Amino acid sequence: MARRPLVTRYLGSRIAFVVATVFSATQAYAKDYIVKFKSDTSASTAASFAFFEGGEVKDSYARAGLIKVDLGTTESLADEAKTITRLLARPDVEYVVEDFKLHSIGTIGERSGITDAQRQWALDKVNAAGAWSIGKGSRQVTVAVIDTGADYTHSNLKDNMVPGYNFIENNDDPQDIVGIGGNPGHGTHCSGIIGARGIEGGTIGITPHVSIMPLRFLDENGQGDLLNAIRAIDYAVAKKVDVVSASWGASVSESQAQPLIEAIGRLNDAGIVFVAAAGNEGANNDRTNSFPSNARLPNVIAVAASNSGDGKPYWSNYGRTKVALAAPGDDIISTLPGDQHGSLSGTSMATPLVAGLVALLKSQYDGTLGPAEAKALLQTTGEKVKIESACNCRINAAAAADALHNHSLTLVPTAHTFTLGDKGKFAAFGGSGIYTYSSDTPDILAVKEDGTLEAKALGDAIVKVTDSRGEASTSISLRVVNDKGADGKCPFIGAICQITCTINPNVHWCPAKKSPKFGA
Repeated sequence: MARRPLVTRYLGSRIAFVVATVFSATQAYAKDYIVKFKSDTSASTAASFAFFEGGEVKDSYARAGLIKVDLGTTESLADEAKTITRLLARPDVEYVVEDFKLHSIGTIGERSGITDAQRQWALDKVNAAGAWSIGKGSRQVTVAVIDTGADYTHSNLKDNMVPGYNFIENNDDPQDIVGIGGNPGHGTHCSGIIGARGIEGGTIGITPHVSIMPLRFLDENGQGDLLNAIRAIDYAVAKKVDVVSASWGASVSESQAQPLIEAIGRLNDAGIVFVAAAGNEGANNDRTNSFPSNARLPNVIAVAASNSGDGKPYWSNYGRTKVALAAPGDDIISTLPGDQHGSLSGTSMATPLVAGLVALLKSQYDGTLGPAEAKALLQTTGEKVKIESACNCRINAAAAADALHNHSLTLVPTAHTFTLGDKGKFAAFGGSGIYTYSSDTPDILAVKEDGTLEAKALGDAIVKVTDSRGEASTSISLRVVNDKGADGKCPFIGAICQITCTINPNVHWCPAKKSPKFGA
C-alpha cells in the first residue's frame, strides 16, 4: 500500500514522523540500491560487501563499478535512511542511488496494411528526397537501436540488420517480443523509421542503406533494468557504432540517473551521438525530470515531436534548455513484428528519425562529423516552428545535407544555455581557412577571437564566426542563466532525502554540504 509522508521534524536526538495512516505501523520497506564503487567490483568485492552489509547482491556490472543490492527489509523510513548514510560512509563507495526501471516512451497507434504503409508524410515534411540526391546512406554507418529489440527477419529490415544482443536473457537473440497491452513492437517500429528498405510497397527509412544493431533491454511490457541499459550503452561503445537511438526514459532526478549519465558520457568520449526522446507528458523538460534526454552532455540530442502541420502535439515534451530540436512524431507509419506495418505516435518516433538523419549525414560527409557538430548542423539548418526547443526548429534533411555537402560554415554550439560564470570555447566546422569569433553582446557573453568564452551576465547573446573568405555563421539561440535548471541533488524518492539529511546533514547532497558527486 502506498505511503505518503507528510511531515518530517527533528526533535532533540529523536526523529518524529507524521505520516498518512493508510498503512499499518508494522509496514516494512524493501528497495534495491545501485552502489557505485571507487575501484574494483569483482565477485569477491561484491561478496565481501554483501557479507558486511547483510544484504543480497542481485546484479553486478564490473565495467562501470556498479552493483545492485537488496539490503533487506527495514521497518521504517528512519531505518532506511540509516542504511543509506552507513553505505555513503564506506571509504570504497563513491555513491548510492535508488534503483529504478526504464520504460519505452508511451505510444499511441494501430497496425495497418501495406497500402496504408505507403503514407509517409514525415519523409516529405523533412525533404528526405532532397537529401537522397546526395546519397541514401552507407552500410559502413551503424545505428544502435537500444530498445525492445527488433524483428530482424522482417522483409523490410533484414538486409540492414547486423548482429545485436539481448541483455534480458543474456544471449545473441534480440528478437522484438510483442506484449498484450505492453510492447507493440516498439524497437521494430523505431528501426524501420531509421532504415527500412522500402521493399514491395513497404515503408522506407530516412537512411535505407544503413546498418542497424538491435540491442534489447526492454521487455515485452516495455520495461527494462537500469544496469541492462548501461550494459547496452557500453556494448555500443565497444562495437564502435556511430549513433545510438534511445526512445525510452524515466522520471527520476539527475542525481538518481547518475549511473546512466556516466554511461552516456562514455559514448560522448567515444564520439558517438546519443539521440533521446524528450517524453510524452506534454511537459516542459526545463522544469521536469526526464532522463536520459535531460542529460547535459555534448553528444545528447533530445527530441520533441511535431505533427504534419509543424505544430506540437499536445503530448510532446518541450523545453528551451533541455530539448535540442523537433522532428515528426505523430501518426508515423513504420515496420512492426511479423512482417507488418503500422502507425505509432510519440517522441519515440521522432527520435529514430533524427538518429537516422545523423547516420545519413555521416555517410555523406568526407570528414568527421562529431556529436556537437551534428547537433549544431541540424539546428542551424532546421525549419523554424512554434515548438519550444533550443532552436525552435524542426529538422530539414535536405538543408542539412546541402550544408554539409557544400562545407557551409557552422558555429558550435549554435543553440545553448550557459550558466553564469561558465568558461569554455566555441568551435566551428566547414568554411575555409582560419576562424575568427566575435560577440555582439560582450557584456553578456564575452568571446575572444579564438573562440574562448566567458558568461558574464544574464540574458540572450549573439555570437558569430567568420572564416578567412568572409563567410559567417551566426548563433541561433544563446543565453546565460543563473543555472541550467538542475534538479535536486538527492538520489532517492520522497521523504527519505529529508530524513537522511536530518540524521546526517554532512551527506554530500544535503543542503549544508554540496558536492559534485551527483552532478551540478
